[in-house]
Amino acid sequence: MHRHITDEQWHRYQRSMRALAGQTASQAAQTIPVPCGASDMIDIGGSHGYYSVALCRLHTCLRSVVLDLPEAVRGAAPLLAAEKMGNRVVHLEADALTHEFGIETYDLALLSNLAHHFSAAQNAYLLARLSRALRPGGVLAVIEPIRTEHGDGMGQFSALSELYFGMTSRSGTWTARQIAEWQRDAGLRPAPEPIPLRSGNLGLQLATKPKSAR
Repeated sequence: MHRHITDEQWHRYQRSMRALAGQTASQAAQTIPVPCGASDMIDIGGSHGYYSVALCRLHTCLRSVVLDLPEAVRGAAPLLAAEKMGNRVVHLEADALTHEFGIETYDLALLSNLAHHFSAAQNAYLLARLSRALRPGGVLAVIEPIRTEHGDGMGQFSALSELYFGMTSRSGTWTARQIAEWQRDAGLRPAPEPIPLRSGNLGLQLATKPKSAR
């Protein structure tokens, strides 16, 4: 869907996503365990960059690169500029599935509200590459609408999210177990369960890169 909307629709979409991020960014920034001495962060699909803004304001030595598609950056650039973060939070126009992240380049990688647009194989591939891009002791944080396991029941929001993302992205929401499996397969140590964010509809699934080889 995102590749077939106009610039004006992108602007409206980004304003909506920024408004939603305003409900959870502060809590996420205070909850994500940024490594001591961290200086470099990458925010995958972060568009408006507000999660990066919240993290960089809290951690004054941290800088962030917000990677998103060119059309998304065009729609979100005015929103990021309004935060007046200068060169501490900058946009990078690229495709997360093809961009070369480098090796041990970042202390923190954030993937927010993006995994539901990708297939399981694409997510596993992306997280494996992000794991390589993390420095030892680095953190990978995934913010997503968390789907309940089969038999646990599905709330109205979860059901509507599953239907919507299935129609617009040909993918859907994922369970915490699935996200943790991608993190573990990428060589990371996932947290035992996601942390619910204040909106009640999103979860924060954390994982850490071991400081030494296993």
